[in-house]
Amino acid sequence: MIPIKTANSSYSLTRAFVGLDYAINSTTCDIINMSWGGSGSSATYQTLFNIAKSKGIISLAAAGNRNTWSLMYPVSYSHVINVAASGTSDARASFSNYGPAIDVTAPGVGILSSVTTSLTAYGTKSGTSMASPLVAGLCALMKCYNPMPADSIEACLKRTCDNVDAPNPSFIGQLGAGRVNALQAL
Repeated sequence: MIPIKTANSSYSLTRAFVGLDYAINSTTCDIINMSWGGSGSSATYQTLFNIAKSKGIISLAAAGNRNTWSLMYPVSYSHVINVAASGTSDARASFSNYGPAIDVTAPGVGILSSVTTSLTAYGTKSGTSMASPLVAGLCALMKCYNPMPADSIEACLKRTCDNVDAPNPSFIGQLGAGRVNALQAL
C-alpha cells in the first residue's frame, strides 16, 4: 500500500491528478481507493482511469455524502467501482448518494479510524469515504487469495453481495449489487 497525499490543508485537491498518475505508474499499485470527490468531470481523469484499467489496476471511489442521485466524480468515471454506504442493518446511510451508477454498498457508519489530530488517537467516522476503503481492502484480499484479473475480481465482488432491498424499499435498484460480503467473495 502506498498512501498518496493529494489535498492541501484546506482540502483542495490541488494535486489529485499528480497523485493518481503517480499511483497508476507505480510498479506496486494494484488497487486505488479515492475517498474524495465532487461534481466536476475531466477528460484527463477518464484517460487516467483508462490507463489504470489497461494495467489491471482496480479503482474504487466513495459515492458521495449528499443524499442525492446526482453524478459525482471520480466515482462516475468508467472503470471506477462506485461505493455507497450503509448502516448496521444494511439500510442506506441517510447521507449516502444512491442511484443506478452505484456498484456496491459497504458499511460506512460509525467506522473506527485514525484521526488527524494525533499520531495515536482513533475515533469513529461516518461517510462513503469510510465505506470505499473497506471494499478496496476486500479487493486486495480477493487478489491475494486468487490472483485473477481486475474485471474478474469486480464481477466476483458484485456477484457475491448480499441483497439489501428489504431494508431499503425506497431505493431498490439504487444501491448496486448490494452489501459486499467478504466471506462469499473469498
